Amino acid sequence: MRPLVFIAVLAAGAVLSAPAALAAGPSTEPAKKRPQLTATELADIGFTVAPNTTDWGMPVRMSAGEVPRGSDIIISGKTPDRVPIGKTLRLARFYPFNRMGLGEFRPLNIKTVVGKGHRFSMRFQLGYPGVWGYHVGYETKGAAPEFFGFEFQVATPGTGKRPSRAIARPVSIDPKTLWNAGFTKVPNISAWGGTARLSTSSAKAGAPVTILGKAPASVAPGDVLALSRFIPTDKRGSGHFEPLGGAETAVKSDGSYSLTMELSKRGLHGYSLGIEQGGEWVGVEFQVRTT
Repeated sequence: MRPLVFIAVLAAGAVLSAPAALAAGPSTEPAKKRPQLTATELADIGFTVAPNTTDWGMPVRMSAGEVPRGSDIIISGKTPDRVPIGKTLRLARFYPFNRMGLGEFRPLNIKTVVGKGHRFSMRFQLGYPGVWGYHVGYETKGAAPEFFGFEFQVATPGTGKRPSRAIARPVSIDPKTLWNAGFTKVPNISAWGGTARLSTSSAKAGAPVTILGKAPASVAPGDVLALSRFIPTDKRGSGHFEPLGGAETAVKSDGSYSLTMELSKRGLHGYSLGIEQGGEWVGVEFQVRTT
């Protein structure tokens, strides 16, 4: 396997890094169709199915290397001691210039913060089809900044056009795309295994909205269910989950749960209530429009 050598950030929108022995500049043929690498070609330049932590130096767990579009992916682990608690780790997609390893990274609006004990957990979904290389990490500061993180590949089966340039800010997606990503008006319990009922899927900002039901057998009494909001990063349904601090509830002794939330962020958004178990997310998804 050829080692990855990362180059420094040049400027906003410029080449961020490239898995190559030499620095790669912007493509000299922007109109030319760039290749989409195979899983083997990606692995050869460092984007392995299991996270490539050679430079990272700490174990990282990924829930799956192949998932349907719009399905949860969880990456978790610990950071080296040199990574400060509170540091933001960001996900970026690799866009190859050729099949030899030259390319650029484009940041997605998918991120997580390093918590206590230097632990981190990033839960996200990918909406584009195909197999792509990604990295998670951050740019160091100083006179010669460099990327510090780990690489991997994810396959999202399906067909479709090549992804457009990724952007590092939230976007709005239409109700159909949100619905296709699993955030339905009637709570989506397909991966939950329990029951759920939502008091309303449309409410004024700050008005109480309640979700309640029975937890599945895998969720024990006393387990805490936490609420998070889905933050999309492209029009196809990619994005990550942002925990809503304080919005959580414990499962009661009879297995029931109830959470009343006051959602102040206006617009149509997807939400998930659940708990992480063994690197997998067990939860219920739904959508609420706040006016």
